[in-house]
Amino acid sequence: MRIPRIANHLQALALTALVTGASLLAAGCSSDDGTPAAAAAADASDSAGADAKSGDSSDGVAADGSSSDGGADVASDSDQPQDVAAGPNDLLTDGDWFLGVQAAPFGDLKLPFKVALLAEGNVTSGGKILKFEMRALGKDGYISDVVASAKNIGVNPGGSFSFEISKFVLPGAASPTGTDVPMSLKFSGKIGAKDNFCGDLAGSVPDFSADLAGSKFKAVLFGKQSDPFESACAGDAKIYKGIEACPVVLAGENTLTSAERTRRFVVHLPKGVTESAGLPIILLYHGVGGEPGKMVDESFLLAEQAKTPFVLVAPQSERGKDGKALLKTDWYYGKTAFDLDNPDLVFFDDVLKCASAQFKTDAKRVYVTGMSGGGLISTFIATHRSQVVAAAAPFSGGYLHAWPKDSGKVPFTVSWGGPKDFAYEQNFDTMAKSLIANLLGSSHPVVSCDHGTEHKWPKEGGAYAAAFLLAHTLGQPSPLASGLGAGWPSYCKLAK
Repeated sequence: MRIPRIANHLQALALTALVTGASLLAAGCSSDDGTPAAAAAADASDSAGADAKSGDSSDGVAADGSSSDGGADVASDSDQPQDVAAGPNDLLTDGDWFLGVQAAPFGDLKLPFKVALLAEGNVTSGGKILKFEMRALGKDGYISDVVASAKNIGVNPGGSFSFEISKFVLPGAASPTGTDVPMSLKFSGKIGAKDNFCGDLAGSVPDFSADLAGSKFKAVLFGKQSDPFESACAGDAKIYKGIEACPVVLAGENTLTSAERTRRFVVHLPKGVTESAGLPIILLYHGVGGEPGKMVDESFLLAEQAKTPFVLVAPQSERGKDGKALLKTDWYYGKTAFDLDNPDLVFFDDVLKCASAQFKTDAKRVYVTGMSGGGLISTFIATHRSQVVAAAAPFSGGYLHAWPKDSGKVPFTVSWGGPKDFAYEQNFDTMAKSLIANLLGSSHPVVSCDHGTEHKWPKEGGAYAAAFLLAHTLGQPSPLASGLGAGWPSYCKLAK
């Protein structure tokens, strides 16, 4: 399998912000690290691709740390699955299973798999999972060939087990970013009944320098999964409340504790403006590993603010205890209260509430934009806060899950850098085109801008993004629905 490589490696990040102002969930990309992606489309050699898929043998280790009987024999997708003879089975139901994986470093990004399973033994005395063959699931009913498999996984008395699939490739057709992603997974779980098991995941995603520690999984019989599907044992859901009392918000740097996380955000008021009542407000999100100040400089939005006054707010992405950015690429929403179990949406709500209250901004002229991870989170916010956001202008962004059933009708300008728009070995050209198709399918007005300069915010981007955003008012038809006026770059067009 051929895997796109970036010739100039981006700085490793400790994962999470695939955003920015709110945790990132990004597919891993940063406008702020300054690394050009000019050679991003270079392919690795066939031998390198084969090496990325080769599987190593691994002994099984039980979830409690003890050795499991029999260990586990692990194979990659390049190995041919083999039939295994089973003995008496009261351990797990033989057949097809649905496996939901929740990748913690990427904002609890959820990945679905189909697993062919064969077992013997029982929970009380223990036994073996004789066959565990994984196929990746994608959009429109896509099911991959076997991407990885394991056999003879020892299960301890009581139902605990552990095994590792050390090297396999998630195919682009099943990847949220549309690009092949090498990874490894280590399962440490426990059987709850013959029709379900769940537990903890470790492993890595080398392209993102991501450690999967803290991730989760849950498996149920295929066809029995919920929608949205579960990917962790029961009781792991967390519901956050919005802020009740706002601190004083000033021009410059501010801090806010939201969804049990303390984060920074920077406010820029128009020069000479002390009374900002009635002004529009733009929230600008940076990329993975970036900073609000640098994103403000790269966006050129302050020059636009000097021409047409608006309040500019640049949130910082979530940081880990070590101070490094968390790489969150998706902001998966789930359950009926998805707008409260997602800390990034809650952070958006709280920042907007407090900044709006302090500066008395126009509630019908709220806008979001951002680059890379910031493009991802601004897209996510606009589609899940369509009752608040009047327009959105993501740069090198996308949407990484199944398109929401109700994304509203928020007008979008979608900008990206063409076929060589890569970051963290992910293809943002593919993501941008997928986003545009989803937006048009949901009747959003869309302007598409393929600037062709790879993974960056173009110098003229601030001018046309600000003009687009400020032209829209919540609840009113888009003034650009019938065509673009003067002042747009030649590479922008009204998408149809």
